[in-house]
Amino acid sequence: MKYFISPDQEPKEKLIEENILEIILRNFPNSKVERIKDEKRIYSFEIICREDDSFVEILIPKTLDSIVINTNILEDLVILISEIRKQFSKNENVLLYDEAYSYIVTIPMGGITVDML
Repeated sequence: MKYFISPDQEPKEKLIEENILEIILRNFPNSKVERIKDEKRIYSFEIICREDDSFVEILIPKTLDSIVINTNILEDLVILISEIRKQFSKNENVLLYDEAYSYIVTIPMGGITVDML
């Protein structure tokens, strides 16, 4: 399922691409990182990690205002989600939500826990 992490309004400050890549690679050291060079695509990076029956695909938009996570192991990503949250301003109301907005969780500055998902 595809999830998004972003503030509920246009962020005051953009994410720093290098910081996001560092966080992702720290959490998924065996992932495949691809810089997207196609100017027509809205993403600058695609990170893919597959292990057994689980997968995580992370897309970093060129706008640096959100993160897209396609995964079947959301509960295993609480550390990653919490670390990404800390990259947004503490004054931002940052959400984790699905494409249909049927699943919405506010991510506190201190991070989330499995029972919040």
